[in-house]
Amino acid sequence: MATVIYKCKNCGGPVKYSATLGKFDCEYCNTVYTEDEVKLLDLLSERDEVVESSNNGEYVEYHCPSCGANIVTDETTVATTCYYCNNPIVMTGKLESSQMPTKVIPFKVDKKKALESFDNWIKKKKFVPKSFYNDKKEIEEINGVYFPYWLYNTKVLVDLDREGSRTYSRTEGDYKVTYRKDFRIIRKGDVVVKNLPKLALAKSNKVLVESVYPFDFNTSIKFDSSYLSGFVAEKKDIEKEELMSSIEDDVYKYSTRVVEKSMTGERVRVVNNDFRVQRGSFEYAMLPVWAISYNDKDSDKHYFFSVNGQTGKVVGKLPIVVSKLILTALLTILPIFAIVTAILYFTNNLKSNIFWIVLGASILAFFGYIFKVTADYNMTSAAVKDRGVNQIDFNNNYAEKIEYCKDIDLGTRVIGRERIVNKS
Repeated sequence: MATVIYKCKNCGGPVKYSATLGKFDCEYCNTVYTEDEVKLLDLLSERDEVVESSNNGEYVEYHCPSCGANIVTDETTVATTCYYCNNPIVMTGKLESSQMPTKVIPFKVDKKKALESFDNWIKKKKFVPKSFYNDKKEIEEINGVYFPYWLYNTKVLVDLDREGSRTYSRTEGDYKVTYRKDFRIIRKGDVVVKNLPKLALAKSNKVLVESVYPFDFNTSIKFDSSYLSGFVAEKKDIEKEELMSSIEDDVYKYSTRVVEKSMTGERVRVVNNDFRVQRGSFEYAMLPVWAISYNDKDSDKHYFFSVNGQTGKVVGKLPIVVSKLILTALLTILPIFAIVTAILYFTNNLKSNIFWIVLGASILAFFGYIFKVTADYNMTSAAVKDRGVNQIDFNNNYAEKIEYCKDIDLGTRVIGRERIVNKS
């Protein structure tokens, strides 16, 4: 299996892809190359450099074509750096035939910017322990990784035609009159689903890597292995059939969101039977992510974070100081509750139902604040759970239109009339 190092034609140094330049450069003489120019460079090795392969396929051992040292990688690794001479190595043989991606989004965020994004993100998390991450040197490792993804594309035929009703009451003289409004809602047309990404690497943390969505696929380009030079890259080991259940969930959720967004007035319940998903197609792509590992010395726990290599978005689980969170929630809610209570007191409404409504709302706001922050720190928020749906939403930006939208008023009738006994 061939291993490749791209060598500078001027000094012989290794040529890597630069996220800062958006081109390839030699870090020794600073010569810059375009993609076409890199392809013309002399390759240090195109020979079969495999030394040993495990029987169960868990690892492969190579000779480094630059220094000759043995390099052990996972079977899925297709690009890495020699531990001894620090040269970037691309195992081109692993990307033959069915393992060859069709597109790639090159890194646009370099290592320095990834660390800056991480610093700024941590600074905004005010409920982490004071001792947590006070210095960049505390980071154990940061690697730019091209992760393999399946991209799914399809169309969903919307065919919703359903009647519904809504009841409401109003006072008319000495009576409370209840009405029922009947209506019919029709939605027909196609919803486009394009570039829904699903991680195709079993050994990685799916939630952590996928939560860096969204990616802008308008900037994706035709895949070329030269873009892997200087980074770690992994090939897929999950086939698309294994992901269909998750894909179908996201497609139905997104289609439901589009239809519900089209209902600006009356609403009916949307179910899966309102959609017919067309046969879809897949593409295989590599997307850029910075993987960060950090060992918190106080708790002796490892924490892992991901940074979107295109946008700089940071995600990851964080420790949380519960006492500080509760105190902040109280200091946020109590002043508002106190002001409203004072107003009720001076307007002689303290014993009214309004007070109990305000009290209930304050308690709900208190627990809601704690739940929201906890979900954010633990990566269990709605944004994480709906990451695939949000990526489709980002791709389309609701550009698709439901071709036929019609709301029909079927009339309103009285269904109840009750005399008001004590109107005062």
